Amino acid sequence: KNPSNMEAQFENLLQVLVSSDNATRAKAEEVYQRNLLLSPDELIQSLLRVSLSSASIDLRGFSSILLRRALIANPGQWAMLKEQTRSCIKIGTLQGIEKETNKYVLSNLREFTITLALRILEDGREKWDEILPFITCMCSSAEVRHKETALLMISNLITIFQQEFKGKNFDVLVQILQSGLSLSSEPRLALASLEATVSVIPLYQEPEEMQKLRPMLALMMDLLNSFLTTSQTHAQEALKLLVDLVGLDAAYLKPSAPQILPFMMSILTNVNFSQETRCLALEFLVSFVEEKPSFIAKSEDFCKSLLEVLINMMLDVADVPLDVWNNQEDDDEEDTGFTEVAQVSLDRVCVMLGGDVVGPILFHQIPNLLNNSGWKFRYVGLMTLSMIAEGCFSVLNAELPKLIQMILPLFADDHPRVRWAAANTAGQFATDFGSYFMNMSHSVILPALLKLLTDVQNPKVQGHAAAAIVNYCQQLNKKLMEAYASQLLGALYTLMNTNNPIVLQSAISAVASIASSIKQQFVPYYPTFIPALKNVIRNAKKDQGLLKGKAIECISLIAVAVGREVFEPDMVEVLNLLSQVKPEELDIDDPLQKFTLHAWMRLHACIGDEFASYLGYVVPILIRIASIGSGIKVQDLDEEEQPGWDVIQVPGGTSFAIHTSALEEKANACNLLYYCASNMAQFFFPYVRDVAAVLVAGMSFFYHTGVRLASLSAIPHLIKSAQIQCKQTQSQNDFEFLATLVNFLIPKVLESIQGESEKEVLVVALEALGEAISTLQIMKIPEELMEKIITVIQDSITDLHTRISTWISKKTKHSEDVDDYMRIEEELLQEDSVAKETTEVLGALVRHNPAVFLKYFPSKLSQLIYSLAKTPSKSERFLAFCVFADMMGNSRGAPESREMLQHFVPLFFECISDRGADPELRSVSFYAIGTCLEHGGDAILPYLEKAISLLQGEIQIVKNGTPPTSASDNAVSALGKFIQFRTQNLGDKAPSVASFWLSALPISTDTLEAEATHDRLLGFIQAGNPLILGDNYSNFPTILTLIATFIQYTATPDAPDIVSEEGYTGFLQVLKDTPSELLQGAISVLPDLAKQILAHAVDQLKK
Repeated sequence: KNPSNMEAQFENLLQVLVSSDNATRAKAEEVYQRNLLLSPDELIQSLLRVSLSSASIDLRGFSSILLRRALIANPGQWAMLKEQTRSCIKIGTLQGIEKETNKYVLSNLREFTITLALRILEDGREKWDEILPFITCMCSSAEVRHKETALLMISNLITIFQQEFKGKNFDVLVQILQSGLSLSSEPRLALASLEATVSVIPLYQEPEEMQKLRPMLALMMDLLNSFLTTSQTHAQEALKLLVDLVGLDAAYLKPSAPQILPFMMSILTNVNFSQETRCLALEFLVSFVEEKPSFIAKSEDFCKSLLEVLINMMLDVADVPLDVWNNQEDDDEEDTGFTEVAQVSLDRVCVMLGGDVVGPILFHQIPNLLNNSGWKFRYVGLMTLSMIAEGCFSVLNAELPKLIQMILPLFADDHPRVRWAAANTAGQFATDFGSYFMNMSHSVILPALLKLLTDVQNPKVQGHAAAAIVNYCQQLNKKLMEAYASQLLGALYTLMNTNNPIVLQSAISAVASIASSIKQQFVPYYPTFIPALKNVIRNAKKDQGLLKGKAIECISLIAVAVGREVFEPDMVEVLNLLSQVKPEELDIDDPLQKFTLHAWMRLHACIGDEFASYLGYVVPILIRIASIGSGIKVQDLDEEEQPGWDVIQVPGGTSFAIHTSALEEKANACNLLYYCASNMAQFFFPYVRDVAAVLVAGMSFFYHTGVRLASLSAIPHLIKSAQIQCKQTQSQNDFEFLATLVNFLIPKVLESIQGESEKEVLVVALEALGEAISTLQIMKIPEELMEKIITVIQDSITDLHTRISTWISKKTKHSEDVDDYMRIEEELLQEDSVAKETTEVLGALVRHNPAVFLKYFPSKLSQLIYSLAKTPSKSERFLAFCVFADMMGNSRGAPESREMLQHFVPLFFECISDRGADPELRSVSFYAIGTCLEHGGDAILPYLEKAISLLQGEIQIVKNGTPPTSASDNAVSALGKFIQFRTQNLGDKAPSVASFWLSALPISTDTLEAEATHDRLLGFIQAGNPLILGDNYSNFPTILTLIATFIQYTATPDAPDIVSEEGYTGFLQVLKDTPSELLQGAISVLPDLAKQILAHAVDQLKK
């Protein structure tokens, strides 16, 4: 075939793909997709040729878009291409960028190249040798477009080439950035330089690097100042980048804050600038407050100026006609001024600065606003109180009586928007101040809200009053709510007869909240509301999904509140109404879908195991929703935003459109599958296979954290469900399925642990792994998989150590910056959670199969664990101490454990001896000593003398009056093990040690150790241990006093569980079996309360 003819035919195909004739375009799309599937290399190379050499600008641009869609939107496509094709793309795109002069085509090619580079270079498995020399070459070009390209590539690829720009190359990089920032006459080049500078600064933190980067700030501010006079559009782009810099590295800006903050404030207050420009300046200021609150709080003048500006901005309230306002939903209000952004900013600032800073500035302004004759001022005064309530909690809490008296008259204000704001403030106070506000205000605020419910001329006020009642219901105690229920429900029932859907929705939500609050006391109102709610469900129009959903939610909450017996007459009808909702026929944005699915789950809580028969309806729906795609697509440059889609920019300049509501529904469905699997495990087996496939995909769904969290959390419950099935059927097929399931799910969880960057999700992934291992009782994990788990955990611990070391180093460097120091502390807390869940996984492994764990421990974990035991990091030491204790205990003192004893016991002694050491470390050290006493064999002998000295010393401190701790409880537990397993080593000290131990009982701080220790006491008694019973039963009164204490604890509802059920039964049996004379003689010397408790118990036993 003639190549030129083939190229012409391909260009013709591309032209048909944009045809306005639907049928013609559909045929062309079919041909294109078939070629992409069957001959991807040929098609991709054809697209590349057209994008580089077609005479048509439109086709060059369109083919570059198709390239991006084929290789970026479909991540797996690149790996399927031949090496020659991939090489052609790498070289060809760079050549195309260099020679392309059309801005539109150049932008598409550049975005594609940068995004492709990020995709294939980030994991380090593939090289692109030509790209860095290309960037260097473009930097030195005389062409502005080449320099702009180089700077944009630096901006987006600097994380990959960070090391390449170190040393001498760093000086070159700084010169390039400085040169670009100085060219305000070339705005695109200057903005590209600013973008690159913002990306570079956070990555180069060495003192000599920071010294060279510091002068760049003045150039950035000069550039912004220049744009403010020449182009608001360019100024806005510059401000967006500077806002990014605040989030990435506020510490860089901090030394120049005295100059930068007034500059940004001048932009914010300049009425000649556009609203968007001023709002971006505000975002810079608020973001800086969030990043450096302690630093900002020291500047009283700045805080005062910012808060006053925010109040003035809030006064820019849109004065819409009341008939229009009353028909707007709150979310639909068109705010043409600064009001909404100012409110949100005020909330953010107050949360970060706190009441001590904000209170003195605003408290003298708020009364003036509330007493002003203009309704906007009163409205803003109330909204200010609503916005600052959370952040100023500590200060406002003490002033609540005054504040209540200030806002109360405004419930009867002449202007409905002020009355709306009064209801809003009451609801917000109810949320932020909780029961304290409720108990103080219910007698005046609830009647005021009831009055607003009758404001028929202003349905929006009625609806917001009902919404405030919802807030009250969530906080007011049950008894008080019962007192108001009749009045409130009467008024709300009246609202339910309105034709206004906004009012009706709010009224239904309030009824649901009252029912949830008063529970069984709602029974008298049940016959009134259930028929009305069923009517709403039946009569709601197709476009009233939210209203219908609220009614369904309300019925389900009422059902849970009143219980199955009351709900049963309506149960079948309600379930049928829910079954008529077909989620597959609803748009993914329809709220009815979410409300219906959550209602199903609540009804399970109401009707119990009978709900299992409805799983066949519910679970397939959840699977379908949980299986929906990412809801993400590449957004072309000229493509308009669609309703319900958010567009974001990612590295490379590529735009992605995200169907946010679809992602939320996917996460919601995954959560509900988790709920079903965890709460109905015994009925869930028929769905395990299909659900497992969906949730495994969800575990790697990086577009939404909630999807990953729910998917991972459900994994142990799927295994549990399959295990229950095996126990019930004893079927070989079911056992084989369980084995297959385990071999399928656990490796996928391991992949999540290896690939997860978000600490919250990593913690849940580790937790899921630990629970999955612990759940398995009727089969052993194959040795090959056990080895893989240990290897992944080994790598995870190594990564954890690297991260913690980095944070500790940064903590030292930033010790003088309170804000950075606190942020690093938060990061270390997250790492602590990772360490603890890792500990749980290793503990589960050694309990599950000690032999296999110990087989791989020496080669994979031994040195690593010991090195962690000596680090300054509490989290890592805790992990190491726990792993050793678990190994020693669960392996019953296997040689591998005893070999490590000599290395660990001195570390335990060191930690115990330091009373200022971390309480958790001291506690686990005592626990580990106890484990060594039980299982350490001869290896512990050299340490016995010091061990008993430390144990008795810790216990004596509590005897002297210091409050008990988990550490002291574990010391008592360990001493009990000393008596049980090392009596022969005590010699003639044994009786006094036993009496000392008895006198330290009971313990109650660490309930697990309390149960184990008191069970050990019972074992001593049952065995007739002479050390515990004493000569001639001399210790028996002490033992009976303890039994009386156990009886008292067990009878007290809120007391901790310090004795197990078996132990409690055993102690009662001791009373029953003890000869009457001995029992009565010992009881006679006890305190009166113990006598009464034991006498009653003995009488009950006789019956």
